[in-house]
Amino acid sequence: MRRIYCLALLTFAFAFQSRAQSPTTTLRLILNPLLSIAVNQATTDITFATLSDYQNGKSTDQASHLTITYVGASTYTVKVAASAANFAGVTSGNTSTIPVGSVQVSVDGGAASVGTGASVSTVTLSTTATTLIATGPPALAKNLGVTYTVPAAAAQNLIALTPDTYTTTVTYTISTP
Repeated sequence: MRRIYCLALLTFAFAFQSRAQSPTTTLRLILNPLLSIAVNQATTDITFATLSDYQNGKSTDQASHLTITYVGASTYTVKVAASAANFAGVTSGNTSTIPVGSVQVSVDGGAASVGTGASVSTVTLSTTATTLIATGPPALAKNLGVTYTVPAAAAQNLIALTPDTYTTTVTYTISTP
């Protein structure tokens, strides 16, 4: 009886092994490009309040002002432009304007803050989209600080204007070559 039992076990084990299967699947990684830019402060103010501000110019630093995401094999470019040639006063009846070229825009920390291989320029604001960052490397939610500066020569041109708040819209555009 032991022989029959052992033979039955061997037969069962052999039958079970002969039914083993090894199915496969193809695993794919699908990489989609991502390209986005966000401006994290809706309003940026440069306030002139002292004699020194008008004599020496004034800057404001916006930490983490831009958030950039780029997934891709090439590089990206960021351009900046003003919506109009002049800042306009917000007070009714104020016809004074300030040329947007009175303001310079720069990336805090320069190319090193953007990443390896990046090229960064200080841009004089205009209505023409001008390259702020060239050859930006891939990045995931990279925060960059931006400084807006009114140099001394431009600040001194403000002294004869009507005291008011002057505004324009600044647009950042990200693209790939």
